Amino acid sequence: MQCIILCVDDDKTILTALRDLLDSTINNCLIEIAESALEAFEICEELAAEGNEPMIVISDFIMPGMRGDELLVRLHKKYPNMIKIMLTGQSELNGVVRVINEANLYRFMDKPFNNDDVVLTTKNAIKERRIQASQDKEINKLKSLLDNSGEGVLSFDSNLIIDPIYSKACEIFFGVVSVGKDAANLLFPDDLRAARLLREIVPEALAVQGIKRELLLSLLPKVFPCRDRVLKASYIPIENEHLMVMLTDITEEQLLAAKVKSEHKRLEMIVKAMTDGRDFFDTVSAFKTFLNTDITAHLSSSENAAEILTTLYREVHTYKGSFSQFSLEHVPAQLHKLESQLDELRRSNLAIKIDIIEQIMGSGALSLALDQDLAILKETLGEDFLEKGGQITLTPEQAAEIKSGVQQIKQDLNIETLPFQIRSLLHKINNIGTVSLKAELESYNGAIQQIAERLEKEVAPLTVTGDDIMLDPQIYSSFLRSLVHVFRNCVTHGIEDPENRFETGKDEVASITCHIYKIEDALQISIADDGAGIRIEALRNKAQEQGLYPGRDISSIPDTDILEIIFMDNLSTATEVNEWAGRGIGLSAVRQEVQALGGTVTIKTEYGLYTKLTMVVPLSV
Repeated sequence: MQCIILCVDDDKTILTALRDLLDSTINNCLIEIAESALEAFEICEELAAEGNEPMIVISDFIMPGMRGDELLVRLHKKYPNMIKIMLTGQSELNGVVRVINEANLYRFMDKPFNNDDVVLTTKNAIKERRIQASQDKEINKLKSLLDNSGEGVLSFDSNLIIDPIYSKACEIFFGVVSVGKDAANLLFPDDLRAARLLREIVPEALAVQGIKRELLLSLLPKVFPCRDRVLKASYIPIENEHLMVMLTDITEEQLLAAKVKSEHKRLEMIVKAMTDGRDFFDTVSAFKTFLNTDITAHLSSSENAAEILTTLYREVHTYKGSFSQFSLEHVPAQLHKLESQLDELRRSNLAIKIDIIEQIMGSGALSLALDQDLAILKETLGEDFLEKGGQITLTPEQAAEIKSGVQQIKQDLNIETLPFQIRSLLHKINNIGTVSLKAELESYNGAIQQIAERLEKEVAPLTVTGDDIMLDPQIYSSFLRSLVHVFRNCVTHGIEDPENRFETGKDEVASITCHIYKIEDALQISIADDGAGIRIEALRNKAQEQGLYPGRDISSIPDTDILEIIFMDNLSTATEVNEWAGRGIGLSAVRQEVQALGGTVTIKTEYGLYTKLTMVVPLSV
């Protein structure tokens, strides 16, 4: 950069002496002079228009018109890198303080000036300005490189004070980058937990080295939302105990991943609707009845509002589990939302009123969600698939008429004398409209594997043994649907993750088994897992927390009685509510369905080894 020194003084003698001194001692430097502040300002404007500006301005203080302090302040605002020196024999304290604070004054020198002092000061100022210009050039090259990378790059010290150099992408991501301010507020303005984590970890990480530093930095958020974007962060320690953060916009990547996930789920739904068509359409049919008839019937029943709320809550919870195993996209999400609203009402201190329940249930959101999911099937498999339920069907009246005819044949003929093929055909006809219990139970393997995958657990394919019994779905379908809660509990609460199983000497792959027994006119189903079992003491603590046995010594209550409380509403040992567990309603819904059939349900467990649920229901209801 060209060296230009502007000298400003209303005394021509001093101005000429200063010019001659600098001209004879400073090599390769142009010396400009001005006899007033206004003239000096005009010279700076002309030089700037030519692509130059004075490197140094040496100005008097007291001058007619504009004073030296005002000139230097104005020049600093327009040319902040210019070095300002004040050379004067008379001044005011306030004016000097102002120049120091508002114009970044380099040096104040008295008149009459010492030649050596002026020359040395000027040479040092030129040297510093050239060093600064070189550094600025390197910084600009670095900034240009950062800007062209497309990455958001910024850095800060152990106090999280943001450094002046950052990439242009940061302005796109954050809008305004407040240099010198707290980085935690910039990165995580709406996430207090993440901001607190950054403030706690960064000082500690920068104070250590090696693997400990890497471990600490690995705890910082890797992906987080930023306004209308999603950013991925990398944290890199740099010199002078600073931390550089590299930010990549992965919004499109996230949207693509969500789209792929949605398409995968949609494909799963189509496949399951085709392969488990009867179960799928039975569930859809029952759900439509629930929406169009059952909800209104519950709301207009003679039960009090609290009982109606509990009944609807159970049914919503059950349908959520049923539809989740078919990988529907919209219905389970809407049921989860509705379930949360009902749960909030149950747990609130507000008086439960029918009109509030009706408002929650009557939004129409469930019907819309079902229509959205069925529209996907209609688009892919055709309207005929939906209308016929994926198969050729008989009306209940037609099935009953055919079965009545078979019964008449059995009465009129000696069945044992008929050929085997005819006897087999009559047996099959007699089972029209029934479902295989073994097939129904085996169909839950998909839900088991789905939940296990989400929870990063390993479970072998579901094993179903024993008698295969044909059931009337009109009688048993609601009970069979409720079993989703049992299998879900096996995976979420019972089965440990592979690491824990390995540490306790178990096979890393867990197992869930079902056994079917026919006992005279009753049906017995046992479902067991080889997981962690139920910790009785944890249930005792829950019972005490909820005041289930007032006035009794909780430690004296038998284990069998304590185990019974898992069938109560609102009791869960889960620490948080998610789409799989935590509501405390699942096994309560199972017991309700079993009791509705006139049956019983019992549970056995050994902590660390297994849990087994046994249900007995009549075969003729």
